[in-house]
Order: sequence, then C-alpha cells, then structure tokens
Amino acid sequence: MLSYDPNAARFSSARGLGGSSSPLDAFLTVNFWDAFGGCHFPIHVWLLVSAISIYALRFANQFGQSSASSASGARNFLLDLRQKDGSLAKLLLRFTWLIATPFFVVWTMVGTWWLAQTLEHTPDCMPEGGHTWLVYTWQVLSYAWILVHAVLGRRALLLEARLREAESNLRQLGDADTIARWGEDFSQLSGIQSLPALTGLTPLELGSLPGAASWSGDQEGCDCPICLAGFNEGDKIRTLCDCQHTFHRSCIDLWLLRRAECPLCKRTVSTHGEHK
Repeated sequence: MLSYDPNAARFSSARGLGGSSSPLDAFLTVNFWDAFGGCHFPIHVWLLVSAISIYALRFANQFGQSSASSASGARNFLLDLRQKDGSLAKLLLRFTWLIATPFFVVWTMVGTWWLAQTLEHTPDCMPEGGHTWLVYTWQVLSYAWILVHAVLGRRALLLEARLREAESNLRQLGDADTIARWGEDFSQLSGIQSLPALTGLTPLELGSLPGAASWSGDQEGCDCPICLAGFNEGDKIRTLCDCQHTFHRSCIDLWLLRRAECPLCKRTVSTHGEHK
C-alpha cells in the first residue's frame, strides 16, 4: 500500500521501487508528479523526458541496425556514416547523431543543474523509498551512455576520415583511361566495409613503381587478367618486375592501391620492384 504525506510531499512504499528498471517504469508505479511537486526544479519531468529519450535512441539503434543489415549486411550501424541515401537506416542514423544524441547530452546536463539547485534550495523535497537514489543512479548511467557514444562518435569520424583519404588516393589515379574503363564513380567507396582491403601502395609509391609502358603492335595479343579486355595498340600497361605479369595500368594500379600484391601469383609488390 502507498501512503502520501501532503506536508512533506513524500511517498513511502513497502516495496520501494520493486521491479522498476528505469524512471519510465517508476512513473507507472509511483505518482512522481505529486511526490516531486515541492522541489525547486521539476526533477520528475527531467527523469521522464530522459527515459523517453533513451527508449527513442534504443528504438533508432535497433531498427537502424536491422535496416542496415538487410540492405548491405553492415554490422556497425552507428559507425558507418555512409548508409544508403533515402533508406530507413540513413534516416535513423541522422536522427541518432544529429538530433537525439545532442538533445540527450544537453538534457542530461540540465538535469545535473536542476538536481544541484534542488538539493541546495529544497533538499527535503525528494520522496522516500529509494527514489533519490534512482535520480543519482540515472544521472550516472546517463553520463556513462554519453561517454560510450562519444567514443563511438569519434570512431565513426575517424573511419569516415579514412574513407575520404582512400577516395582521395583513388582520385589521384583517375586519368582518362581509368575513367573510360571503370566509370566516373570509380573512386566512390560504399562504406567502412571497404576499408579492410585498402592496405596497398600509396599514389606516390605507384608513381615510382617500374614496369610502366605502352602496348605495341608487334607484341602478341593477350587479355588483361583483371578486366579481361584485350590489349590494343597504345594501351598503357604495367608489367610487374619479378613475375612478369602484365595488366592495363589503370587496372593494376587500382588493385595495388588496395592490395600490394600481384592478383595472379600473390607476390608482394614493393616500390623497388622487389617481390616476395
């Protein structure tokens, strides 16, 4: 049974919080609106809005992850800032990082200020039964949540920076032959799932790599092992020194930018033409 003392504005309960696991659950079992009515600031309003914000963020994360996984198999919804335009995952990603998370950070700081002022001006307004500890615990959990998402946000920005650097490296190889063979969007990377393969040579190292030449008509015709198109008179080619495998330069350079090895024999390629 619950009893209410209107003079002290407090509730007491034999069960306390019972099975309540969040401020939102507590609102369903205790009349916080009356219990906190004598406080200097409306701590109960802060608790309610904070709890609703957490539920909204959990909803966005769960549905965003599900949408991203079904669309591209991505496992890191919050880390991949390149969700498909117009998709539910993209919408929820923007909601999470641009709206919900900043709001929750500001609202948590507001709650800290309200709590400090309330304890200073009306320290006895908190209801009995463990509810004061609920406020303190929720404050700690809120800042822990902010810290975790700060780490995730920093990680997402670093991954995006790596993607942009990789795209810049690709664009440096974008001559007319590369665009003709692979299209104008050859330098666009779909997302962070492209990063593990980008462990090859830099554009500067590719520029110093020996073996670049032009295909001449007196050589026997053959196909490029990457694009499977035949070599034509005047095509820019590159022959890897030790293994002597020949490719279109626009094909093998894009490959070597991703992986510093011959795609046929898997020998490691260095800037000095040495293969292991």
